[in-house]
Amino acid sequence: MNKLQYFLFFLVFHVCFVVKAYIPSSRMILDKIVENALKTPLYVEQEVHLTSSQASVFLKEQWLFENENSFRLIVRGEKDLQDLIQFQIQFNDNQRSSSMSGSMQVSRLTHPLFEKIFFIKNTENLMRFLTQNEIVGNEIFNSQNFKKIPGNNGFQYQPENFLRLGRLGGRLSYVFGPTPKDEKLTPGFWVEQDLFNILKIRNSQGEEFRLEKLVAFNRGARWSKEMQFSWGAPLATAQIQALTVRTADTNLRQTFQKKLERRSHDFEKHAGKNLIEEFYSRFR
Repeated sequence: MNKLQYFLFFLVFHVCFVVKAYIPSSRMILDKIVENALKTPLYVEQEVHLTSSQASVFLKEQWLFENENSFRLIVRGEKDLQDLIQFQIQFNDNQRSSSMSGSMQVSRLTHPLFEKIFFIKNTENLMRFLTQNEIVGNEIFNSQNFKKIPGNNGFQYQPENFLRLGRLGGRLSYVFGPTPKDEKLTPGFWVEQDLFNILKIRNSQGEEFRLEKLVAFNRGARWSKEMQFSWGAPLATAQIQALTVRTADTNLRQTFQKKLERRSHDFEKHAGKNLIEEFYSRFR
């Protein structure tokens, strides 16, 4: 290799390394995410398949996302659970009202729903979502990745210790969270590098929410075709398939005003009872 070839090789290698190593600020990444927040009111109907080592069950969910802090949910049993279980859950700010037990019970949410992240329209609120799930600490609110050099010497790039580059399913992504000691347990928030699509969330309890990119359904309403929750040891999962997604009209919204509760004696004996109660207590 002559001197010219060596110089060109060094230049290309150096440029590629710098480009790959550079990560924009956490605020810029989160700004991009909230710019694409979903519009409300939004109606979503989806099939939920819960599986564990003990059971496999199907349910149907109907969601009404009224705004960033107000959601309504109707859950019905499907297949062998049809007509055995039906209940409603309402979310208002940090309050949860659920009739899963057969009568309405009110409690306080210990951490925000994963789906809430689609509707957050303010960067500080998104930072708050990440801290509430213990993915990052409060340092994210004042973090800067460029430090002013004294005098008139400009700025110096400094990495944010809670943000790194990673890969997920072959896609390069920005990863919020601590440096992993155990990749399966460390909390994190994965964002696709080029398009700023949310790819996965894992909270401090090891509960995971993974999704495909948001796509357009009826009249431009967007949602993910497929999602997956996973939790626990032994592992339990929820595979979710979107069926209907559209802007909620008056008739749809009236559906969620009705009292819809059913919990039959046969459900109490069903092998999937504990799995359903666990999922809707953890994630809903």
